[in-house]
Amino acid sequence: MVGEEDFNVPAAGGEQMYQALKTLGVPTQFIVYPGQNHGLAVPSYQKDRYTRYLDWFNKYLKSDQMNEKLPKKK
Repeated sequence: MVGEEDFNVPAAGGEQMYQALKTLGVPTQFIVYPGQNHGLAVPSYQKDRYTRYLDWFNKYLKSDQMNEKLPKKK
């Protein structure tokens, strides 16, 4: 995910990483937010980004086994 006008992390670098991951067969997406810089200013883009974060965490990190390994709250 990158802002189209991001000068801190240019989209070209993200696109190169995306292409490398695709070549290796890693499931990936390349999302460009039009007209945005490093910090997204459009609320719908912010919501989209956080939704994508949560979807990724739920897909790759959420696990019933993980809950069993965490200490119980007091």
